[in-house]
Amino acid sequence: MATTKPQERSLTDRALDRISPQPPAPPRPAPPAVNKSAWEESVDKHKLNTLTVRQVGLIVFNETQPFTDSDNANDTIGGAREKVAHTLINADSKFGKERPRTAHPIEPTANQLKNPRVKRAYESSLAAARDAYLSAHDPTGRATNFQFLTNASRSNIRFKVGTPEGLAIKTQSGPFNNSYTGGDVPSRHVYVDPYGK
Repeated sequence: MATTKPQERSLTDRALDRISPQPPAPPRPAPPAVNKSAWEESVDKHKLNTLTVRQVGLIVFNETQPFTDSDNANDTIGGAREKVAHTLINADSKFGKERPRTAHPIEPTANQLKNPRVKRAYESSLAAARDAYLSAHDPTGRATNFQFLTNASRSNIRFKVGTPEGLAIKTQSGPFNNSYTGGDVPSRHVYVDPYGK
């Protein structure tokens, strides 16, 4: 009994297959979403010398909470906070437990964080510490001290601890609005000045 071979495709059919439109490649799967809070928490735990990145952010918050952006400022308050964070990181790296202790990390209460202005300052300060820690560039030129002034003086300054010869101003940001005039900055306007050798 004769068997029949499966019918072979003609040369024309095979050529048409090559020039006819092909279905598109399947779409690439989206990368998994980054858990931002987990990443922030991971960075916050890094120990510098005696301080963690989070403690640096809390000191920045404690020191700059009443400051807000001003149309007359040469920088943003976020940028100035990052310079303060660099200064704290430099001081902790260089002096460790001997660093000037005028500034302390203070965690705001849940009730305080209900205030939108306080929450913005808190988040901005923690972000400034992370950014300073991860940055390859220190805009303060390794400053180890900072001060808030009510004027734009660019004079060298002597601090109470460890600087008998005085330190040179490294950068100056401001003037920013200051909502708390009952402390060391009795003015509605404030400049943020890091100092170093």
